[in-house]
Amino acid sequence: MENNLENILVNRRELTAHEWTVDILLGLGVFVLGGIYLIWGGGSLIPVDDAFREFTGIQRYVFSYVPFFYLAVMSFALVVRRITPWLVFAVVMGTYLACRFQMGGQDLLVLAPCLAIFTVAEERSRYEVIVAGALSLLCVLVMPTAGTSLAFDFYTRVMTVTYFALALFMGLSVQSYRRYRNEVSQRLEEAAAIREKEAEKAVEAERVRIARELHDITAHSLSAIGIQAAAAERIVDRDPELAKESLRIIRTTSKESLAEIRAMIGVLRGEGEPAENRPTHGTEHLGELVQYLESAGITVTCDQSHYRRDAVPLYIDVAVFGIARESVTNIVKHAHAKHVDITLHATEDLVTLMVVDDGQGMGGSYAHNASFYDDPALHVGGGGHGLQGMAERTNLLGGGFGAYDVKGGGFAVVVRLPFHQKEGADAGDSGEDR
Repeated sequence: MENNLENILVNRRELTAHEWTVDILLGLGVFVLGGIYLIWGGGSLIPVDDAFREFTGIQRYVFSYVPFFYLAVMSFALVVRRITPWLVFAVVMGTYLACRFQMGGQDLLVLAPCLAIFTVAEERSRYEVIVAGALSLLCVLVMPTAGTSLAFDFYTRVMTVTYFALALFMGLSVQSYRRYRNEVSQRLEEAAAIREKEAEKAVEAERVRIARELHDITAHSLSAIGIQAAAAERIVDRDPELAKESLRIIRTTSKESLAEIRAMIGVLRGEGEPAENRPTHGTEHLGELVQYLESAGITVTCDQSHYRRDAVPLYIDVAVFGIARESVTNIVKHAHAKHVDITLHATEDLVTLMVVDDGQGMGGSYAHNASFYDDPALHVGGGGHGLQGMAERTNLLGGGFGAYDVKGGGFAVVVRLPFHQKEGADAGDSGEDR
C-alpha cells in the first residue's frame, strides 16, 4: 500500500538539467506575471474601472502582501511539478482556493493552477487525469467570487472552467504525442533488430554453404591425390613414366584445388583486406580459455588427461577448440556461472568435449544427432540460437552435438566427433611439435 501511494505521489524518473532550468524559470515567470496582474487588475479576472465595479458589485481589496505570499507558494511549487505532480496539484489548488476565500472571492492569476493541471495530464495515467479534472471542477464550483451579480459569477466560473479544460486537453495532447513518439521509436528499433537478425541468418547460411563447398573441394582433391600417390608408389619401379604421369596429375589437382580455395577465401575476405596468415589455433591453446574464464571471476577445472593431440587429426583438434571457445564465450556473457568443468577425452576413433557450468541454464534444449551420445548425467532443458553455429560445425564433421540443462542447475555442451586415427602416431609423443 505504501509503495502504491509513493508511486502515485512521486514520478520514477530523473530530470535533466534542461528540465530543471525550464521549471525554475517557469516558476519565476508565473510569480512575476502574477504580481503584475495583482497590481494592475486589482484582484479581478479582468481589469475594470470603478463604474464597472459598482455595476457588478466587485470590491477592490486593500493592497497587502498576503496575496503575494499565496502567489509565491503556488509559483515556486511548480519547480518540482514533474517530480511530484499530485503534490504540486494539491498545494497549488489548495492555495488558490484559500486565497480566494481569504480575499473575499478576489481572483489570483489562474496560470499556476492551469500548469498544475497540465502537469498531471501530461505525466500521469488517464484515470488520474479524470480524477484531476473532477477535482478541478469541484474547486471551481465551491470557490467564492468577488461580484454580487449572478451574471458576473457565472462568467467567472465559466472562464475558469474553460482555462482548466484547455490545460487538461493540452496535457493529454502532449502525453499522447510522447507515447506515439516512443511507439514509433520502439517499432523502428524492432524493425532494425529484425533486419539485423535476417542479415545474420543470411550470413550464417552463406558461411555454412561455403564451409560445405570447402569440404567438398578438399575431400575430392585429397581423395584424388591419395589415389594417384598410391598408384605412383606401386609402379615407380616398374613403369617410371606412368609414375611420372600420376605425379603430374597430383600436381595439377593440388594446384587447381588451391586456386579454388584461394578464390573462395578471397570472397570471404574484404577487398583490399590482407590475407590471414596466423596459425590456426587448436587445443594447445586451451589454457588461454581457462585464463579468460578466470579473468571473469570463474573457477575452472580442465581435464585433458585422456586426450592426445598427436593421435587426433588437425581439423578435428581445431574444430574442438573452436567449439570450446564459443561455449566459454557464451558462459561469460550469459550464464552467470561461478564454476566451469572442461573435459576433453579421446579414444581410438572418437573425441569428446564437455563444457559444463553451474549457471542459470537456458530453459529449453538444442540437440543435433542426439542419438550419437547418451549421458545419464544430463537431461533435456536448455537452449538458444547461438548454439546453431556449433551444431553446424559438428554436423559438417559427422559428429553429434547437444546442449542441455544439468540436473541441479547449470548448463552443458557436449560434442562427440568421430575420426580415423592418424597413421604412424607415436603413443609417447606429446604432440607439442604441432
